[in-house]
Amino acid sequence: MRTLISKPKLLADWGEEYEERAAEWWELFLDLVFVAAASNTADSLKEDLSWHGLLAFFLLFSFFYSGWSFYTFHQTRYYGNSMYHLALLYFYIIGTAGMVVNSAGFEYMEGFSVAALIQRIVLILMYLDAYIAIPRARIQCRAEIGTLVVSCVCLFSSIFVKNKTFSIGVWIISAFSENVAYALFSFFGFFRSHLVPLNIDHCAERMGCLLMVILGESVISGVISGRNIELKSHRLAYYVAMMLTILMAFSFGLIYYAVIPPRELHAYRRSVPHGIGFVWVHWALLSSLLAMGTGVKFVVSSLIHDEQPSIERGQVYLLFFSLAISMLCIVVLRALHFWGIQPTASDPPKIRRIKYFWWAVASVWCMIPVSLGLYFGESSTLVRPMVAMVATVPCVLGYAMFETVLTHVLDTDGFGNIKPEGLQVDNTIRVNSYHAIK
Repeated sequence: MRTLISKPKLLADWGEEYEERAAEWWELFLDLVFVAAASNTADSLKEDLSWHGLLAFFLLFSFFYSGWSFYTFHQTRYYGNSMYHLALLYFYIIGTAGMVVNSAGFEYMEGFSVAALIQRIVLILMYLDAYIAIPRARIQCRAEIGTLVVSCVCLFSSIFVKNKTFSIGVWIISAFSENVAYALFSFFGFFRSHLVPLNIDHCAERMGCLLMVILGESVISGVISGRNIELKSHRLAYYVAMMLTILMAFSFGLIYYAVIPPRELHAYRRSVPHGIGFVWVHWALLSSLLAMGTGVKFVVSSLIHDEQPSIERGQVYLLFFSLAISMLCIVVLRALHFWGIQPTASDPPKIRRIKYFWWAVASVWCMIPVSLGLYFGESSTLVRPMVAMVATVPCVLGYAMFETVLTHVLDTDGFGNIKPEGLQVDNTIRVNSYHAIK
């Protein structure tokens, strides 16, 4: 029952079992704001496709990602359902919305810094509430609060020091402290057993939801622009591009969710380095997918506005290289979950060969979009956007089909279960897992 004010509760502790937990409605409501964040951040890169624009893009994305992460990992450790907690969530959403409004590169740095400062102050209040109410969580909360305070100091200084170079510098320090230094502190910390575990299933579900939000940017770019077509002769090409965009995003969803293992094999559970890698790889994966969505924006914009549609070299590189990085991240995610586990020692030689072949092909698949990007980028003729879209889809759909054929063969031979034989279902939380950090 919802109350006016109540203490937050610790959801689980070491050695305890925990139940699967679905996302709350307010987390899904928050996803709506991050849909707008993804769209505006992608637009900022579309408006300034340069090294300067790329730096702004990655910094903006880092602030959104770390702000989302701190809230998500708070929700997976502690539970509060009072109006006080919902009021904090409301102001967290307000701060996030302000970041969205001002996420147009470095042009609106001051407004973005103010909004990000509001978001982080609210996060500090959330963790401070847990610190006061739950003595068991105090060591954990000190790490989060300390990191957020450093970030707040950086953002505060960027507001009042009217120097763009200085502001960019403190933005970098803030993003580094939230996304890198905090994880390294947790990795080298001496109080790992005193930290608070998180819920693997809930975190994996929320990360998947965020990936769907990012993929949705590509879909939105391909779907909502149809009414803006200036030449009727391009209408058919636009609809084909729309179908290819949806197919590419749908295929990537197939690939991603095929990588996510059951709780017993998850990178979060294997070790602290595996868990840190899982978070960092998702930063690279999600930012590259968002950059790919920007590449789709260039394709669609050329189709609906240009009499002779074409995309420039930089736009070609953005589309194909971001796709290549995304595919590479999928390989790294698979390694974090399954390296050293699959193939198993009990697999027959034929099955081992199939699985090693799978690893080998998956490891080099990212070179296909790289090669296509170099080929089209170095071409002496203009690259037609439809040609670029037609070339990108097989890179994703082809890999999904390749994996499906192999899993079909393995399942037919009776080796479709990815869990090693003898692996016991263990719902207890181990101290040596990544539960302890972030």
